[in-house]
Amino acid sequence: MNFQYQILFILALVIISFYLVKRYYSKITTDNPEKKLTPLKISKDIIERDLNSHRSKSAKPMLWISMISMAMLFAGFTSAIIVSKGGNENWIYFDIPIWFHISTIVIIISSFSMHLAKKFVEKNNNKLAFKFLLATIILGLLFTLSQFFVWESLVRSQVFFTGSESTAASSFFYLIVAVHLFHLFGGIIAMIVTTVKTAKNKYSSKDMLGVELCAIFWHFLDILWVYLFLFFLYIL
Repeated sequence: MNFQYQILFILALVIISFYLVKRYYSKITTDNPEKKLTPLKISKDIIERDLNSHRSKSAKPMLWISMISMAMLFAGFTSAIIVSKGGNENWIYFDIPIWFHISTIVIIISSFSMHLAKKFVEKNNNKLAFKFLLATIILGLLFTLSQFFVWESLVRSQVFFTGSESTAASSFFYLIVAVHLFHLFGGIIAMIVTTVKTAKNKYSSKDMLGVELCAIFWHFLDILWVYLFLFFLYIL
């Protein structure tokens, strides 16, 4: 007998729960006739919104911390050059190839194309944003190619990274350019991912965190390179 009462009690709870859920669902669909969302859909949307909010709050600070670390790394490199040069009366200079100047122009132009891509995403024009992101990737690859031309020109001029014929100045030059290129590759990979997502209309004026992060990092690489360019030109 007690078992029968338990069964009836459980059935009553199920019926009441079903009634409350149905009434809650009816209220939602009545208030939003165009959006007939299920409770599961509502929960999923809330979770996605919270996750995006947390990503937005944490991603930018993490990126800034990374960029500050990178800036300190290159500041250490250039400081080491100044110290080495100051204590070396036999510091050997070498001419910077023309490709070095060309690469600087290329990366500055790429920064402008990245800026335009971000602006078009803000205007919900993903078609033009995609084109300018693609242009930025191409310019980044051209910058990379021009650096190999720089190295080729230096080798032809008997300026080497290592070996008996290398100098402190040449070794520092190769090392710093290579480290910058390493970070640039990371930027290009991130740019490719962002470009694909833009082509799939994953971004909008209200959700463009990936584009913003790419733009910040790419502008940082541009500013860093201009600093290195001026340093190599007038101090190295």
